[in-house]
Amino acid sequence: MKFHPTPPSKKTASPARRWLLCRGAILLVGFLGSVPLTAQDWCHSPAPASPEVAASPWVRPKTAITIPVVVHVVWFTEAERLSEAQVRSQIAVLNEDFRALNADLTGVIPFYQNRIADLELNFALATTDPQGNPTTGIVYAEAPRAGIGSAFDSGRRRLCYDGLGGSSAWCTTCYLNIWVADLGLSGVAGIGIFPTQTGSEVPRAEDGVYIQSNRFGRTGTVTEPYHLGRTTTHEVGHYLNLLHPWGPVTPPVNCAPSVCCPDPAYDDLVADTEKQIRTYANECPAGSVASCPPAPDNYQNFMGFAQDPCAIMFTEGQKTRVWESLLQYRPGLLNPTCRAECIVGVQAAGAPASDLLSAAWVVGETLYVVPATADIHWQLFTLQGQQVHRFVTNLPGGQTITLPPLPAGVYLLVGEKEKQKTVRKLFVTW
Repeated sequence: MKFHPTPPSKKTASPARRWLLCRGAILLVGFLGSVPLTAQDWCHSPAPASPEVAASPWVRPKTAITIPVVVHVVWFTEAERLSEAQVRSQIAVLNEDFRALNADLTGVIPFYQNRIADLELNFALATTDPQGNPTTGIVYAEAPRAGIGSAFDSGRRRLCYDGLGGSSAWCTTCYLNIWVADLGLSGVAGIGIFPTQTGSEVPRAEDGVYIQSNRFGRTGTVTEPYHLGRTTTHEVGHYLNLLHPWGPVTPPVNCAPSVCCPDPAYDDLVADTEKQIRTYANECPAGSVASCPPAPDNYQNFMGFAQDPCAIMFTEGQKTRVWESLLQYRPGLLNPTCRAECIVGVQAAGAPASDLLSAAWVVGETLYVVPATADIHWQLFTLQGQQVHRFVTNLPGGQTITLPPLPAGVYLLVGEKEKQKTVRKLFVTW
C-alpha cells in the first residue's frame, strides 16, 4: 500500500474500540470484550493509535540479529502443559518464517515473488535468566483457573504475574516474552502488543505476545487449519509494529471497492503489499485475487487472516518497517549487553530509577544512548576514574555517539543536568 510520509486523515476510533481482531476476524470489538463472530479463528492485538514509525537516528546493524525469547507456558489442563519439543518447534517456525527459509515459500504467486523478504531476524530460547542463572528459556506455571488470559486483578492481566497465578515477564526491553495459555476470549488465538503502546496503554510488565495453547508450534496439541505455527509469526509481526495488509481498521464485509479502496484508513503504511480490503479469514485461496484491482492481494502475507498453509511470506517493505521499529521502539533487543545490564538491575533492586537515561550500550566504537530529557552533559570514565570521552545530548530520544578507540572492558557513563545525576555501567566488547 502507499506509504504516507505524514499521517493520513483517518476515522478515529474511541480508546474502547482500538483493538484489532487478527487471524480470521472481520469485526472490531470493545476493550477485551466478546461478541459473537462467524469466524472462529482470530487474534486480538491492540491497534496502535499512531501506526506511523518515527524517523530513527540509529543505524541498522549490518548482520542479522538474534532475539532472545522466553516462553511462559501457563497451564490449567494437561493439554495446555506443552512439551519442550512443541515449544522448540515454534522457535524453529519463527526462524524459518523471518529468514524466508520456509519450504512453502515456493508457492508465492508470481506477482509477489520478487518482493519476498528475509527479515534477518533470528530467534533463540534464552540461555540465561535475569538473575544470571542458566535456563532452557521455558517457564512452566500452573494456573489457578481456566481462561487465565482474560482474568484481571486491579487492572493487571493475571497471566503476566507470578503472584496472580501466571508467570512474570523477564526484562521486556531485553527479551521477547511469549505467554502460551488458555486466553479465555471467545475465538481469540493470539495477541501481539504493538511497541508504541508499551508503557502507555499496556504496562511494560505485560509487553510481549500471547498465544492460545493449541496454536503454538507445529506438533503436539496444535489443530488444523492453524497448525503450522503461523499464529505466533503473525503476532510477533504485530510486536514488531506490522499492521494487517488492510491497515489498522478491518474493512466491512463486502465493502464496495469504490468506497473502501480509496479510504486511507485501509492502509498498512507499507508500499509493496498493495491495496487490499479483503481479509481472507479462514480461507486458503489460490492464484491472483484482487479486492482493489488491478494489483492482486497479498493474501499469502503472514500478517493476513488466511489459514496457515496459505500464510507464507513477508515483503521487503515490511522488513524496512520492522527494522525502523526495532531501532526506534525496541532497541534493547539489538543491544548485546542488555541482558547483562538487566542482571545488574535485578541485583541492585531497590535503587531509584534514573530520570535522565532510558538506555545506553556500546557496539564497537558506537555508543547508543537514549536520554530521557534534553540538555544533558555526559562523561565516560574507566573504572579507575580516567575520563575517556565527553559529550552533550541536546534532545531526548535515541542518538549515536562515536567513541575513541577503547580497550574492551567495563566503563561508567555519568550524566548530569542541573542537580540531577545518573551513572550507568557500560560494557565494551570486540
